[in-house]
Amino acid sequence: MNKEEVQVDYENDEEEGTQLKPQEEKKSAESVPTTLFIEGFIKPFTIEEVKSLVSEVVAPISLDEDFYMNGIKTFCYVTYKSLEDAKVAMKDLNGRQFPLRFGNKLHVRMTSVSAKSMRNGKPVRKSDDKEKARPKRERPEVVSIEDLFRKTKARPEIFYKPLTEEERRAKYKK
Repeated sequence: MNKEEVQVDYENDEEEGTQLKPQEEKKSAESVPTTLFIEGFIKPFTIEEVKSLVSEVVAPISLDEDFYMNGIKTFCYVTYKSLEDAKVAMKDLNGRQFPLRFGNKLHVRMTSVSAKSMRNGKPVRKSDDKEKARPKRERPEVVSIEDLFRKTKARPEIFYKPLTEEERRAKYKK
């Protein structure tokens, strides 16, 4: 058995006499990555062209929810229904030139980050706990320049700091 295969046993439903309820022994379907990370896109193209490209061979679960492309259109995430669908799509898309006339070859790999989590702006990261624990800094109160210094009445205004009595005595002793 390969690492990527999932062994399925079916239990018999005694009331109806049919096979129901697949139960996975080794891995759950959620732990198997079914999301592809595709990079190497070069503009000009539309997102609709990319969506039709990724759904040519095997359709993703939902192009609205399970497809994410970054703002500058250099990579995308696509989630498929099963591992087999993702493998077929990966085999078809890897090394394919897109757009056909002048594009680069696409590079495709499996990833554990889902397209939904990227779309929601919350990719799965291990450092999230550290960021939550960090306290927010409070900004110090802003003090105006008029509070710190005196200014002349003539234009242009010149800001100055008058000498203290001790500084004045030290200056005139010289």
